[in-house]
Amino acid sequence: MFTKQQVLHYKTFGYVIMRNVFSKDEIKVMETEFETAMKREEVFTPKQGENSFGVHVMVGNDTPFVASLTEDERLYQPSKQVFGEDVVLQEWQGYQYSMINGTFWHCNDGDPTLGRYRYGARYQWPVFEPVRADTGALRILPGSHLREFQWELRKADNAGLLNDIGNVGSVVCEAELGDVVAFDTRVYHASAPHDIERRVISGIYYHFPETREETAVTAADFVPNTEQWNQWRANNPDRPFKRYWEELVARLERSARRCGYRTDKGKIVPD
Repeated sequence: MFTKQQVLHYKTFGYVIMRNVFSKDEIKVMETEFETAMKREEVFTPKQGENSFGVHVMVGNDTPFVASLTEDERLYQPSKQVFGEDVVLQEWQGYQYSMINGTFWHCNDGDPTLGRYRYGARYQWPVFEPVRADTGALRILPGSHLREFQWELRKADNAGLLNDIGNVGSVVCEAELGDVVAFDTRVYHASAPHDIERRVISGIYYHFPETREETAVTAADFVPNTEQWNQWRANNPDRPFKRYWEELVARLERSARRCGYRTDKGKIVPD
């Protein structure tokens, strides 16, 4: 749960570093489950001189502890504090990164031409080793989730001013095992070049739309009959939290059908 100061920091700067969220024993369990998830996929082989990554869904019966974190109050509650009770689950995955060239500055969601668009809270934490500035720690441009700043950053990006990650003033979110970086999906973030494979777990809850215009550009990702959903629902399917989630997704889909708007070439227009 966020303190009042953390809520203010998150809303102002777009991120909070949460220290000592997970115990050493919990990290050990996550390491085992991460390795289990990796065995389901093709062998991850970093390419010489190139960025490469692998993604592993971690919400099923073979990764039960990581799956349980979708409703863990240490992560779920802060999302509700910032974005309201009806935050919507989007993803819960393990990532392997080999970023020889680093990642470019980007935001996950949020397009100022549409105002607000499927934005929410993202959590990311290291699993096997701490992350530092030179080993893939997340870098964040504070306040870049705000619409006006995002506009300016897009202009700077088009002008090539964000090409050199190291020359862009930012906060380096170094994290120990057990720490979690929580950030708004609209925040500009990147990681500097590093030659050590990084393994992290990432989860996202996004904001439930409040207006007809928002509803037109918000679609549920974590929906029935997708790989994530089927794995997640098969794991303790009768939990009240999961039944609530089904109802929430159904409500979002009904709202989208009734909102009276649609998107057309990047603009919201009457349906």
